[in-house]
Amino acid sequence: MSYSIKLGNEPNVLVINDLSSRQVVSQARELKAGNIKFRIYASDGTSIELYDLERAVEGDDT
Repeated sequence: MSYSIKLGNEPNVLVINDLSSRQVVSQARELKAGNIKFRIYASDGTSIELYDLERAVEGDDT
């Protein structure tokens, strides 16, 4: 599954598309550290919380 990150509010939205779960977690952590608001979406359009993806990525390492 691929993910996208949306930054900003309509009509000024920046979208970063086609990220893997590891890429989106890395990007989201950087955005969060910079206090930048963002939303993460799965390829099917559902909104996903960073915490859930972090748990999934950490589970892949075990």
